[in-house]
Amino acid sequence: MPIRFLCQVLHVSLRRLYQWLKIGKCCGAFRKYYRVHGCFCIWLGSLSKVCQALGLRNWGAVATVPLFDILTRAGLKAAAAGIQAQQLQHKSYVAAKLSLPSKERKFHRLSEVDQILGWGKESSQNPVGGQVPFLLHVGPSKAFVSKGFIPFGGSQETIAEYLGVSSRTVRRHLIGVDRRQIVQAKAAYRKIEQAMRWDADFYRADSSIWVECVENAPWGTYALHEPNGMSSASRPGGTEVTSDRFFEYMDKTWIYRCNLYDLDYNLNSMQRSRRNFIREAYRSQTSEPALSSGLV
Repeated sequence: MPIRFLCQVLHVSLRRLYQWLKIGKCCGAFRKYYRVHGCFCIWLGSLSKVCQALGLRNWGAVATVPLFDILTRAGLKAAAAGIQAQQLQHKSYVAAKLSLPSKERKFHRLSEVDQILGWGKESSQNPVGGQVPFLLHVGPSKAFVSKGFIPFGGSQETIAEYLGVSSRTVRRHLIGVDRRQIVQAKAAYRKIEQAMRWDADFYRADSSIWVECVENAPWGTYALHEPNGMSSASRPGGTEVTSDRFFEYMDKTWIYRCNLYDLDYNLNSMQRSRRNFIREAYRSQTSEPALSSGLV
């Protein structure tokens, strides 16, 4: 890559560029690099060595995005937050589908995100053709679902944990992204909320829904055990909730669940992205350098 062009694209000085290369070599991202005829020649390192050196569980989410979307510092951070949100949302969707017993997967089909966010009027608890199953209403900020809905999505706290930032920072980076928070109503939630407000150690609302105090957790934290929608599957260990996760609306008790984000990044694995990058680099050796996209 031409050095001057690279500094202009990344909006950094030559000194900072050398600093990044030095840090990358120390953690194993680059095996070696040198400067010749005004260009950098860089040999990429091993992904496993980088993860081991930095103490990472994985590389996180990877996607190919247009270069003009990440030229500014704010654009780069917004793209990173959006890519991570979409990956976590997809993983939650797959996990919810795999949690269903094999015999029930034919009868309980999860709705797609674009179906839910694109539905702007009331649906039905007994869905017929053309309607989104168990979707009651989609408002400006919330998507109201009935007890039969199998929840999935991504939370801002989880996204912030993966990115190493605060939840407030995630919200600021995702400004402009169309999203809705899933809120679900069940008849047992009213009794559950009352029991939690009375500091009960254990309470069973019915045969399949109960709460219990979580040991070694902040005061008022409970584990909510319930089936996933109309299926017989449930989350192992329950879902940690507090009393402020519940609210009253239209004479029903609802619970705040995850967010659904309207994102369309082309997600990829780090290993595959690295192979594609090397393949394209070899193909463009005979042509002039060009930079049309970036990996985040």
